[in-house]
Amino acid sequence: MTTCELPDFEIEFTLPTCVEEMKQEEYLDFIRILAASGKEGWDEDHLCLELLYLLSPISKGANRLSLESAIALKQMADELRALFITTTVKGKSYRVPRLETAKAVVTEFMHDGVRYFGPQDALRTSNFSEFITSFYAFKDYVDTQDEVHLLKLSAILYRPGSEDLFKEFGDARKPFNKAHVASRMENFKSLPPEYVKATKYFYSGFQQFLQDQKVRIGGSDISMQHLFHGKKKSNQAGQPDQGWIDVLFHLAESSVFGNVKETEEQSMWTVFSRLYQLHREAKEQERRNKKNSIK
Repeated sequence: MTTCELPDFEIEFTLPTCVEEMKQEEYLDFIRILAASGKEGWDEDHLCLELLYLLSPISKGANRLSLESAIALKQMADELRALFITTTVKGKSYRVPRLETAKAVVTEFMHDGVRYFGPQDALRTSNFSEFITSFYAFKDYVDTQDEVHLLKLSAILYRPGSEDLFKEFGDARKPFNKAHVASRMENFKSLPPEYVKATKYFYSGFQQFLQDQKVRIGGSDISMQHLFHGKKKSNQAGQPDQGWIDVLFHLAESSVFGNVKETEEQSMWTVFSRLYQLHREAKEQERRNKKNSIK
């Protein structure tokens, strides 16, 4: 957060320097404003000024500003350009939040009298089944641009509270159950669009996080790149199919975690850690084989 002062006014306030510093309601309003900027054809100056009014206590046209205040106001607005990027999908431009981490900004919401809780940052409390199901829901959206898959993704990640909220690893959600996703999708058809978009942005950032960042597991910083830069089974325009179902059955056949159901219920990060170990072992064996072949 950065502290700001406006000449002519006895006010001091803070502005976020990144999206992850926003409060949940600010973030949802931010998504609404980004959507409005596209529909109304706003230029970036107009968009940044609207964001300034959203994120600060400054009111539109409250008072006549001195030149010094007008310059300060413009500078504050310009700095908010860091909060969004312009992306192009199939020749059409969109403005989207600039997410730099895998933080889940939307943590809970009420809908049709039910409180739904969202995933932890970077899906840190999700099991392998939830990861696989969410991965393919997002992949289907990227490949088809059909927003029904975003509804499915939202229904996977946002669930009613468990009987013992936050008891286990800080996850307030009921355990993931694939059989409940379809009915929750039907209920989420009336969910405000900014919530669905927030889910899309979160998951996109999560996948980017897995591809670009090192994750600390068991006291070591490890890279997940080998899991997300494997053989591509789909076309170049879409998402690579990493064969997670094959991974699930391979692990079950080797009885690393037990049968298929037991493997699905394992922590996603526990499975990733095991896959990393297998990757390292394969690389080491490859190195040994190459060394022996030279002799």
